[in-house]
Amino acid sequence: MVFAARTPQVRYPLFLGALIGTFSFFLAFMVLQPYARAAGIPYPAFGVLVLAARAFGVAGALSAGWARTRVSGLTAGVTASGIMAGCLGLMALGPAVWGLFPLPVATGTAGLVRPLLSHEVNRWTPAFQRATVLSADGLLFTAILVVLDPLVFAAADRFGLPAALGLMAGAFSLLATPLLVGWYRGLRPAAPGGSQAGKGTPGGP
Repeated sequence: MVFAARTPQVRYPLFLGALIGTFSFFLAFMVLQPYARAAGIPYPAFGVLVLAARAFGVAGALSAGWARTRVSGLTAGVTASGIMAGCLGLMALGPAVWGLFPLPVATGTAGLVRPLLSHEVNRWTPAFQRATVLSADGLLFTAILVVLDPLVFAAADRFGLPAALGLMAGAFSLLATPLLVGWYRGLRPAAPGGSQAGKGTPGGP
């Protein structure tokens, strides 16, 4: 964990992957039911919605190997963050039936980008430390969820679910932007004759 905290090439994709995964999970498993009910979707259709969300997540994960050879981890992180914020923003304009379509897009995006971000973490982490560093993803996921869950539903209870989703979109953007900026800066080469603080070295295969 100390290595991850001190190495920007590891720290930022690790946090970003946990952030995208947590927000995607929250949409698919906690927001879906109240949003669908508010949009007038009958209960028997809920299973279809959950299946669609899971299927898009699986499809995204299966596409990760193809995507890894075509885009950089940072580009994937920027694109996925924009898509996630856009999905949250569109759902905040509801509740409406069309507002459910961004949900499988969000889960598919998370399924695609999280393996790419894990690959970036692996690439810069020495082999003997990988298990420890990657285990932090689950810890970060849980920590974000513990904060996100009560805050979002408290906001939904007071201001309505669309407003809570709008706040989620804003919070996601505020959290993801400095992670992406920090990651970009961490990948920049050091100035001639100097060294970049905290810069790690790629791990073995």
